[in-house]
Amino acid sequence: MSDPLHHAVDLDLEPQEASGLVASGSAELKDRLGMDPLYWTVLDDGPVERCVALIGQAAGTEEPTARWGSTHLVATITTPTGPTDDGEAIALHDGWVYVLGSAYGSKEGPLEAARNFVARFHESDVTVDEEGRPTADLHVSADPFVLHRVVNDALHAAGVDLMAWSPKFLRKTLGKARKQAIGDEQPWSWRLAHDDSPVNIEGAAFTEDGSLLLGLRVPVTRMGQAMVVEVHHPERLFDPATEDPEPGRVVVLDGVGSRAAPVGVRDLHLAGGRLHALLGNLDSDPDDSILLDQHPEGGVAESVHVVGDLPGRLEARAVVQAMDIEVVHRFDGLFRVEGLAADAKGRFLYVSDEDNTVRTRFFTSGSTSVVADG
Repeated sequence: MSDPLHHAVDLDLEPQEASGLVASGSAELKDRLGMDPLYWTVLDDGPVERCVALIGQAAGTEEPTARWGSTHLVATITTPTGPTDDGEAIALHDGWVYVLGSAYGSKEGPLEAARNFVARFHESDVTVDEEGRPTADLHVSADPFVLHRVVNDALHAAGVDLMAWSPKFLRKTLGKARKQAIGDEQPWSWRLAHDDSPVNIEGAAFTEDGSLLLGLRVPVTRMGQAMVVEVHHPERLFDPATEDPEPGRVVVLDGVGSRAAPVGVRDLHLAGGRLHALLGNLDSDPDDSILLDQHPEGGVAESVHVVGDLPGRLEARAVVQAMDIEVVHRFDGLFRVEGLAADAKGRFLYVSDEDNTVRTRFFTSGSTSVVADG
């Protein structure tokens, strides 16, 4: 179903490529910035230290579309790391804001080490400088292809029947990346196996016990359904003395998506055992896309917000669980809705890339559409 009240606010947020959204959990930060509600977003063009921003509304504002603003986080990386790019997911757990790279590559391939990173900062450590900008130290784990390996181990162990890739697609994405890593004698080359699937991570959320749920835009099931993969002990990413995180279950979102119009995850939000997922196409631009060259149906699906009860965790970790979902909102005619998060009033805010603009959208029930400039 579609909700009748649908507000939209445009924001100037370079580089105009918002890709995820999570509500801030810090009352102190809201107070210092004078914004409530307040959301963190990730921008997918550029290094991680330049791709985190805040979106908020001036505290006490009654008009839904009035006094919205945005500002970049001024981030300082605490330890030397390699290049990072393509931040696609953002999530909050125990005060830590996590930012994840896609683990994917460009439309032409191959998979890129720079897109394989996880970064985090703690909201309690965010300060506001003399110019009113939020600042924080950013801890970056850029050990390449860790989550690629964990996700593929989960898919292999659970025996998921995936959408088939052509030899050409695999050669230009996974194969080329693997060949380059082995040729350069990279110590992480073992994480790229010949029977893997390329992985594109675009959603993230945490369970109450700290496991990380990864929403995959790619791959999807053979029937065109989106998947969520659980990762145990994600905190290990920031301790080089420990082992890698461990693969958990695979949850298939059952009810949206088909072979004719497959859907992947664009963002996740988990609250009270209810998993909200923003779903959409597998690639939004056919130009130079080797994925859409093979699977043109991968660009058909419009954006849709769905929800369902996250199944209880089973004793066996290597398992596929189906999750029945229902549609919350269909974004008719929109293909690039990228992030979702709920505010304290139960309204859902979305971010999208439209006409080279970061646009926020939110809705409740009972009125007509409103569009305003931010």
